Amino acid sequence: MKNKENIRPLCLSFWAPPVVRPQAILLGKMLPEWIAQGVTPVLVTYDVCIGWDIDIPMYYIPQQPPVPWWAKILGLSSRQQKRYFELIVDLIEPIVKKHNINLLYSFAKPHESNVIGAMLKERLGIPFVAHMSDPWYENFFASRFRSGKKQILEMETYVIEQCDRVNFIVREMKELVMKKYGKVLQAKARVMHHFFQPNDYPKKQVNGGRFMFSHIGILRRERNPEILYQAFSELLKRRPDLSEAIGITLVGSVNEYTAYTDKEVKKMIHVYGLEQYVTVVPTVRFEESLQYMMDASCLVVIDANIPKVSHILCKAIDYLGSGNSIVGIMPHDNPTAALLKEVGYESFDYTQASELSTYMEGLISGTIVPEKNQDIVDTYHVGSITADLLDQFEELISDNT
Repeated sequence: MKNKENIRPLCLSFWAPPVVRPQAILLGKMLPEWIAQGVTPVLVTYDVCIGWDIDIPMYYIPQQPPVPWWAKILGLSSRQQKRYFELIVDLIEPIVKKHNINLLYSFAKPHESNVIGAMLKERLGIPFVAHMSDPWYENFFASRFRSGKKQILEMETYVIEQCDRVNFIVREMKELVMKKYGKVLQAKARVMHHFFQPNDYPKKQVNGGRFMFSHIGILRRERNPEILYQAFSELLKRRPDLSEAIGITLVGSVNEYTAYTDKEVKKMIHVYGLEQYVTVVPTVRFEESLQYMMDASCLVVIDANIPKVSHILCKAIDYLGSGNSIVGIMPHDNPTAALLKEVGYESFDYTQASELSTYMEGLISGTIVPEKNQDIVDTYHVGSITADLLDQFEELISDNT
């Protein structure tokens, strides 16, 4: 990258630190690295994200108001959404002109940031790079209603048509989303992985001598630790001598934007009679969560029992940066499972509680020691991924001049 001083990007990331959400955490690693590599962005984010201590221009926008029930019944929700988008574009246009912005970058989710980026591109003609951390139209959790799916497809198509480049976090997602578009639009797609910042991790502290299996991050009804509890219970029955030497830590399992409640978390622990073994820690700041990662004996990453998903869990990438052992619970065709295998770790599906239990025993006893492929881990370093992204920016800006 030769002309990074010529890159003046506007970043549309509607979740930002200090909010504790996956996209905000990623942004908290990404933008400081942009600055370290000589690019100072302007950030537009939701007005609930005030308080991030970073030396860049920041502007705040309101969140989209909830759609009233009567508007949904009358079919007015899309009209209200369009008015909101137009309002936000009107707010952002003067910011673009004030800072002489020459590239737009939307960091979704929420996917609405991509739509607003596309609208700004259409209005102002500035190169636009869209980012998708999750599928939109193909998202398993997206609207199940035909009208809602149609609207999502229309918005996604608009984004793909308007953008100059669209980045996906994994090849499987790129192929899933882009296969319904023609070759010209498919040529816009690239892969930009999730990333970790090695300088963020603190030193490991003493964890009391117990071998702790730790899960850091939110759980859902579709993504819960029941298989872990089954394996742990089986291990205790087989090796009661380990009862004082092992435990489970859940950190930040419940978040306001999921439907999974603290009551449900504790009920499942009670069902398996593991109250004395499972420690539940409320949501903590990302920096504090890294200490829990470092202090774990083995980190557990869990994904829903849904076949052929097309994402990689960003928490798995954070885990890689800790250097600790990792074990996965998810279908074997899950891209996160493939990543763990590639690095040298193991993953077990939802029918393999017994196999997981045996593997856990091997980790505890030291008869199983994963051999980590550090070269693969290094490809997820925020520095190298940022350099590739800024190269994209420079190329598009050059093509537009």
